[in-house]
Amino acid sequence: MRNTLRAKVLIFAALALVGCGSGGSGNDVGAGAAGGGGNGGSGGVGGSSGPPPANACATTTRCSRASGVTPCPSGYDCNDQLSPPVCTMLYCTTEGSSCAADAQCVQGLSCIGSVCRTSCGYPPCLATLFSECPMTGPCTVQFTGGSSEPLDQVECFQNGVSEAIQWTTDQSGNTVVTATVKKNGSVCYTFSGEEGPYGQITQTTVEDPSGTAVATMSSSPGDDGTTYTCSGEAPWFVDSIACGAGTAAACTEGTCTP
Repeated sequence: MRNTLRAKVLIFAALALVGCGSGGSGNDVGAGAAGGGGNGGSGGVGGSSGPPPANACATTTRCSRASGVTPCPSGYDCNDQLSPPVCTMLYCTTEGSSCAADAQCVQGLSCIGSVCRTSCGYPPCLATLFSECPMTGPCTVQFTGGSSEPLDQVECFQNGVSEAIQWTTDQSGNTVVTATVKKNGSVCYTFSGEEGPYGQITQTTVEDPSGTAVATMSSSPGDDGTTYTCSGEAPWFVDSIACGAGTAAACTEGTCTP
């Protein structure tokens, strides 16, 4: 019976664990692709007035992608995500910086949501929350709340992180699962989601320690990954096949105090 519950909880926990392996950023790849031609010969495209752009890979040469013509020299491309749009060195932009195309990012990164990043990392609004309280390593699980499934449970990890999972029923009769993650007794973040007809949690809301919703995580039957949506940001998809789906630790049953 508890193995069945564990399988259901794994579906919920996997939403938080998919994307843990963010891989390298490829910063060892230099800007050799840009060649030695420089960009001085591209004048006349809006000039180069104004302060240097914040992106270290960008030039001061103005450009436009809207016209279908990119007036940048060889080894450069127009980055219209910068203000103003300027020519940017290829394969130079590092993780977290604005981009308009994959070729502007260092190898190992992709331009996703107009930002260079690994396809297996968390979005910025969740990266810190999750990294500060990782549910990894040996753990102990304690089942509570009666003998009928689904059982409430608490998992305690050796690194001081705990996860308390509670199942309730809302006014419409839907099963709702809430998981509160703590570290050394302090709340790190909270998950809450509604159970679907096949036991899966199709959409989860993530709240920070103050109770403010910072993102949703969604996954539908047949999906190959999880879509994270931070407030005011474009959806951020993590492919579980390409990145490797996260797996929850196999906990040993015992006494656990979050």
